[in-house]
Amino acid sequence: MRQGTISPDACTTFKFLSRPLPPPPPSMPNILPTELFPLRHEVSNANSARLRALPHALHTSSHVPHKPTSTASENNKRQGLLSGILAEKTLELKKGAQVMLVKNVDEMLVNGCVGQVTGFFTYREVMNALNGENEKRAGATKSTGFVRNVKIGPDGCLIRVKDGVVGKENVASGSGDGVESKVKAKAPAPQKEEVFPMVEFPTSEGGKEAVLVMREEFKVEDSEGKVLARRMQVPLILAWAMSIHKSQGQTIQRVRVDLGKVFEKGQSYVALSRAASLDGLQVLRFDPKKVMAHSKVIEWSKTLQSLESRAVKHD
Repeated sequence: MRQGTISPDACTTFKFLSRPLPPPPPSMPNILPTELFPLRHEVSNANSARLRALPHALHTSSHVPHKPTSTASENNKRQGLLSGILAEKTLELKKGAQVMLVKNVDEMLVNGCVGQVTGFFTYREVMNALNGENEKRAGATKSTGFVRNVKIGPDGCLIRVKDGVVGKENVASGSGDGVESKVKAKAPAPQKEEVFPMVEFPTSEGGKEAVLVMREEFKVEDSEGKVLARRMQVPLILAWAMSIHKSQGQTIQRVRVDLGKVFEKGQSYVALSRAASLDGLQVLRFDPKKVMAHSKVIEWSKTLQSLESRAVKHD
C-alpha cells in the first residue's frame, strides 16, 4: 500500500472493514471513534459542532507565550515552527468533551490516548483531595505536569482520600475537619488560581483513570538539539475528529476513516496506519484508486526492499 498498489485480498479486507466498530469499553461508554478528515476545516466543523452541543460552560486555556525576540521576522519564524506542533495556541473545552493526549507520560498514558473531560479543578484542590491539608498550607499553585489516579465521585466531585471530604470543582477546598461534607460554593479562594481539565482515560485492564492535565512544554529543536521555539500548553486536543496530516505519529484505539474524501497522495496510507489494530478501524467508501503514493516514496520503498533482500542473502 505504501507503494500505491493493493492486492485483491487486501481489497477484500478493507471492504470488510466498513462494518460498524465494536462498542467502547464499558468503563467509558461515551467515547466515540475518532474520525479522520483530509481538510482542517472539516475537522474544525466536526469538533465545534460536538462541543457546542454539550450543555456545560466553556473553559479556555491559552498558551504561555515564549519571551519575544528582538525582531518581528524572528517572531514570525518562531510562530511558523510552532504551527507544526499539536498543542494549540488556544484550547477550548467543556465537561464531557472527547479529547486526545498529545504527549507521552509513561508506558500506559501515551500520545494518542483518547479520554473524556469530567470537570475542571485547580492543582490545589486536587492535592488537598489527595494529601489533606499539607499542600494547602504550603500554598501549592503548580501549573505544569500531571496528577495521576485522582478519585472522582459519582456527582463529579473530588473525593479526599484521607478524611473523606469532598471538594467541589472550581472552588476552594474544605476545612479538613475529618467529616464528609461539601464545600460551600461561595468559599473565597486564597488567590486566583487557574483551573485545569480532569480527564478520564481508559486503562488496559478495562477500567479508567482520572488525570488532572496541566501545561507541558512543547519544543521545536534543530538537528543539534538547540531549541528554536517552545510553547507551554495543556497537552490535549479535541478528538471527535482529527486531520490526517496531524494524526501522523499517533496510535489511536478506535478510528473511522472515510476514504471517499481523500485527495492527496499518501493520505490513505497515513490514515489507515493510525489504528492500533484492525479491530479498531472502520473504513468507509474504500476505493483502490484512492490508494495513491508519491513516485519518490515508491522509489524509496523499492530501494529499501532491495537492500533488505541483499542483507538476507548475505546472512
